[in-house]
Amino acid sequence: MEKEVIRFIVHAKKNTYADPNAKQTKLPNGRIQLDLKKGPFSYRDRFGIYFDKNKLEKFNGSEVIVKDGKRKWKMNYRGGMMSDDVTTKKTFAFLREAMSRVKEDRPFRGPEHFKKGKFEYVDKSKGTADKFEGVEKVFYNGKLLHIVRYKGGKL
Repeated sequence: MEKEVIRFIVHAKKNTYADPNAKQTKLPNGRIQLDLKKGPFSYRDRFGIYFDKNKLEKFNGSEVIVKDGKRKWKMNYRGGMMSDDVTTKKTFAFLREAMSRVKEDRPFRGPEHFKKGKFEYVDKSKGTADKFEGVEKVFYNGKLLHIVRYKGGKL
């Protein structure tokens, strides 16, 4: 995959979901959209939030990178909270911090490992930006709080 596409993926992730001040657009269908444009590139992340039978927040979504009007890269993801031991707000604040550490060698979610206080982020993936899949987990005091499964690659 082109280096400039990978650099933009990382830039977009750091400046949208990982940025607590990024603008979110609520769509008529209830989904949320994050957009970023820079030069010939554009990024769009659309996701929906719902609750399972245990009233725990879940979501699914997709991210797309477009260069000069042509789709170059896509990632689909789904997951959510697995426990209500810690609020969603605190968990997602930690998740944003972990995701702000995304790197070009793994431009999927966050780093392989990040720990702060009682929170721990673990991301296991296989593949490259061309074709990949992975699982991200957030723990609190060693207990699983949040999980996301993702896959995607070059278009």
